Amino acid sequence: MLFWKTSYLAENASKNLIRTPGIWGTAVLVFLLSLITFCGVNGFYLLSDWYREVATGLREAENGTGSLIQLIQAPLIPIRIFQGLALLVTLCAGGTTIAYCHRSFRLFAQTQEQDFKIMSLIGESVRGISGEFALQSLLFLGTILGIASIVANLLYWFSLAPSVCHNRFGSFGAMLVALASAHFPLMALALSYVALRLFGYVRRLLWSWLDGRWAVTA
Repeated sequence: MLFWKTSYLAENASKNLIRTPGIWGTAVLVFLLSLITFCGVNGFYLLSDWYREVATGLREAENGTGSLIQLIQAPLIPIRIFQGLALLVTLCAGGTTIAYCHRSFRLFAQTQEQDFKIMSLIGESVRGISGEFALQSLLFLGTILGIASIVANLLYWFSLAPSVCHNRFGSFGAMLVALASAHFPLMALALSYVALRLFGYVRRLLWSWLDGRWAVTA
């Protein structure tokens, strides 16, 4: 029973999502922002890995297995600077992605407000309507984030840093697995935040309308 209800909600959410005006333009912009975010994550990951290798070499030098020239030439400060830039890109692009997606779906909710009211009048619960709309955002953002994550990895593998990625990971599959630990927490955070905020927004929208309707009736 639960499986069929979930399947029905997912199918209905998909149909409403596709019919939403402006959804494709929003998808393109969210994809580009997500791609920049994951490229920043990958850059930070690889720079962190490089920093650990350099730091290990410095420790060996301190133990007498290296030379003073190695200590002087170690690019620790430049690596840290580029790490900070990669982190800044990740935070700015990721925050913009989440904020833009949340704002866009709030506008989409307003365009579907009449549909929400009709669904409520025919007996659909406020929780069900809110959950179905939140599911639209999950399907939308989850799909785009998944695609952007893979494309960012492909860019690094074939274009941005192919030799580094080949030497570090050996295969593209190994790279996907290694970077999943960095990508998935960001994806889970974005999906949870957007879905919960939209669930609450539609719920407040409907209760506001229902309270006004009951007040007029009374």
